[in-house]
Amino acid sequence: MLKTYRSSGVTVTNPSIFLKSVVLRVIKVKVVNQCSTGKSSLQVVEVLRKEGMEVVGMVSIFNYGFKIADDAFAAAGIPYFSLTNYASLITAAIEKGMVNADQENTLLKWRESPSTWDVNQ
Repeated sequence: MLKTYRSSGVTVTNPSIFLKSVVLRVIKVKVVNQCSTGKSSLQVVEVLRKEGMEVVGMVSIFNYGFKIADDAFAAAGIPYFSLTNYASLITAAIEKGMVNADQENTLLKWRESPSTWDVNQ
């Protein structure tokens, strides 16, 4: 029986066949491009587990460092690691002269609460 799952624009048909063949026939770690709240990543972890996969961790290329994501992964018991993050991105932009002190402050304020951030603050 083929099953189709969609999450964050990704469609997987019959993940038990597709995913088992990707990483030595067993999913140990889920890798995503970026993570903000962790919601969609944890939904995929749930689907993989329902299909009998063992998911022992999650890795992203980039994350924003939001507490909501840290809390969500901790609650799900999923170790989470990221290759880089928002703070490192800002630091690199400053070092390359792409961001000045005022812009840095604005970027850091946005990160504190992006859902309530106002450019005119």
